[in-house]
Amino acid sequence: MDRIPINDINHDSVEYFNIPVFLLSAGLGTRLRPLTDGCPKPLIEFAHIPLIVHSWYFLGRTAQFPLVICNGHYLAEKLFQWLQQYKNVFHPAELVLSDESQQLLGSGGALLKQRSLLESYPYFVVMNSDTILFSLQNPFEFYRLFQHHRNSGALATLLVTHVPQKQDAYNAVWADSMGRVHSIGLDEVPQCSGWHYVGCMILSSRVFKLYQFDAQDEQPLHIFKDILLPAMANGETLYVFHHDLWWTETGIYKSFYVNEQEFYRVCSKQEMIDREYRWRQRRWRQVCLSLGLS
Repeated sequence: MDRIPINDINHDSVEYFNIPVFLLSAGLGTRLRPLTDGCPKPLIEFAHIPLIVHSWYFLGRTAQFPLVICNGHYLAEKLFQWLQQYKNVFHPAELVLSDESQQLLGSGGALLKQRSLLESYPYFVVMNSDTILFSLQNPFEFYRLFQHHRNSGALATLLVTHVPQKQDAYNAVWADSMGRVHSIGLDEVPQCSGWHYVGCMILSSRVFKLYQFDAQDEQPLHIFKDILLPAMANGETLYVFHHDLWWTETGIYKSFYVNEQEFYRVCSKQEMIDREYRWRQRRWRQVCLSLGLS
């Protein structure tokens, strides 16, 4: 069985999914310096909550998972010490730490390093650990994303939202009216709608059969450039799943605090975002109090 209805400590309706989550957390955080000079990027606080906690709570609002994998490269020891101390954030999921301190493997290489673990499940979630996402209207229900992926038979299903004014090549996704992805990149595709990939996807574990590399090689690979785009060229299908989201860029120091202030402004006007933020605050406060921290 893929999902079992359960209740969390706040009596919110959540469901259990027997699929793991990989939180990509090994980035250098170069553009966020000096904030990241002595702190791993996933631990930088946005609105008084660490970035990695925001990412996890976005998924965990309506879902629980058996396993969460976090990789580390830059200041990996400090990141892993924090994750061990605050592992209750991920409860009841088991926490697995993937050490890339010797070499940064990129999103694709990070998954390959944990192939033996991930491949034992039919599907797994991949999410950036620096993503700030809040639903604008209808609450985000993970089950709908999961169901969409399972029913489509796609290799990957990308969570997307409206297109911003600026995005990079691997955030711009072009899909037809059925949601099938035709291109990933900045060039507009005829008869396709443009979407913004928000750093969260579900992958079918057969993706590992498409790797042309051995896990023991431990070489840097990009999930889009080296894996998904070649797979599309060979006939594999990718789909988008659209949800109306408020999101913000957290990777640039000069705009980090501006975006944080914008978030507070949005909270004062958007009831759903404010309610979700208060939920995250309560959950984070509970974890800190359980550790004797104020």
